[in-house]
Amino acid sequence: MVPPDSESLSGKRSWKRVGRSLAAGTVVAALLVALHAVPSGYYLVRPGLALAAAPLVRVDGVAGAGRFLITTVAVREASLGQLLWAPFWPGTDVAPRAAFLPEGQTIVGFRAAMQAEMEESQAAAACAAERQAGYGVVADGRGARVLGVVAGSPWAGRVQAGDVIIAAGGAPVRLLEDLDRAVAGAGGKALDLAVVRAGRRESIRAPLPPQPDRRAGLAALGVEAVTEGFSCRLPVPVTFSPAQVGGPSGGLVFALQILDALDGPAPLAGDRVVAGTGLIWPSGRVGSVGGVRQKVLAARRAGAEVFLVPAAEYAEARSVAGPIRVIPVRTLVEAVAALR
Repeated sequence: MVPPDSESLSGKRSWKRVGRSLAAGTVVAALLVALHAVPSGYYLVRPGLALAAAPLVRVDGVAGAGRFLITTVAVREASLGQLLWAPFWPGTDVAPRAAFLPEGQTIVGFRAAMQAEMEESQAAAACAAERQAGYGVVADGRGARVLGVVAGSPWAGRVQAGDVIIAAGGAPVRLLEDLDRAVAGAGGKALDLAVVRAGRRESIRAPLPPQPDRRAGLAALGVEAVTEGFSCRLPVPVTFSPAQVGGPSGGLVFALQILDALDGPAPLAGDRVVAGTGLIWPSGRVGSVGGVRQKVLAARRAGAEVFLVPAAEYAEARSVAGPIRVIPVRTLVEAVAALR
């Protein structure tokens, strides 16, 4: 026989269980909110934007055409909560602050360095494109000015922000490209540098990784630098519009966009959407960059059909390219030939 008040007792127990569940859910929600508010000391590197290059470049006062895309990565400091979710986000890498920011550099300083590197990459792109188009163009500078050195670099503690490197391996350094050539050609051996530091010339023996990674030259060292007093007189004036990007990796696409305008009515891209990444040197050499995987994913999202990548980073790009045709290039000449 069931007591007359058993139903009410059961209902009370049910409400207690609901109350406990709500309380537990509230605690979990509060914990998740707290985790998203606590910095982790790590950074998330994710696919960024794929920006049309044409609106960003004017050649002889005229905006270009073409369907070239500059690809970017999105970098942000991760909270503890975001760090927990990072393995489930496609194309996301996690980097510790020490491996990302040069020693002693703030985020504001880092952004300023990225801006300076982008401005030189644009100038180098114009120089390389007009040289490729047959114009007599000469680039010059007064050495390689160091903006920062990432912790863990073999140059950390030897080369410092503010140094201007004027010689490497016994050869003069006028352009940043000269230093890159010297590093790439040293074969992993130590390199003797002459630097100007606080107005005084000093000699430094700078070690190199015995087994450098797939990226050659300065890209493998974790050194941020620009050419001191970079100059390049252009027969055809080129101007750039501000863009919400930084760093030197848009140089190759900028050069192609400029060359497309200089070369006449037949567009290099044709009817294809062509994306890419790569540092461009004034001579037309293409240098390695970072974040290739994220940039290819950004290009896929934007509907690109072709992706141009520094040859040393082809395998990384191809691993996530899917239907995109990936073309490895070492020079601007190779990039133009591949598109034509």
